Parts: sequence; structure tokens; C-alpha cells
Amino acid sequence: MSDKRMLVVDAELVKKIDENRGDLSRSEFVNFLIDGQLKEESKSNDGVTREEFRQFQEGAKELLPRSCCAASWSSSSTMDWNWVSSPRTTNSSS
Repeated sequence: MSDKRMLVVDAELVKKIDENRGDLSRSEFVNFLIDGQLKEESKSNDGVTREEFRQFQEGAKELLPRSCCAASWSSSSTMDWNWVSSPRTTNSSS
């Protein structure tokens, strides 16, 4: 038999537990809630924050012109992008 301890909580909290625990004991229900919360927190650590994603976007914007296309300045002081693509094979029979 496992060791048992007493946990003193507000009467309103006990009422919430009893209203929502269904067939589970109070102890099982509290354990279920704690396990669920801990699993949710570990999942949220796998994601990225908005700020981290924004920084990623800015970094990608800086890298894309250098690695995907060549830029050249036209006489009107605007930048024209020439996208680099893989060489295409041409049909010599046409």
C-alpha cells in the first residue's frame, strides 16, 4: 500500500474536483490533472515563440537573395532579381 498524505485545500476546490472527477477518486483526478499539465508543458517547449519565428524570418530574408537569386542594379536604381534555377534540358528535335 502506498504512503498517503493529507492535502488541505479550499472547500470550493474540493467542490470543483467532485463536480468534474466522474468515477475517479479525488486523488486519481488530481494526479490525472497534474500529469496532463506536465505533458502539455513539455509539448509547448518543442514550439517556438513569435519572436523566435520573426527572427528566423528575418534571417531567411537575408539568406535567400544570396543563395537563390542574383541581384543587379538597373539604371533606375531599383534592384532586379534574376532567379537562379537548375539547368533545363532542351528538346533538340524542335
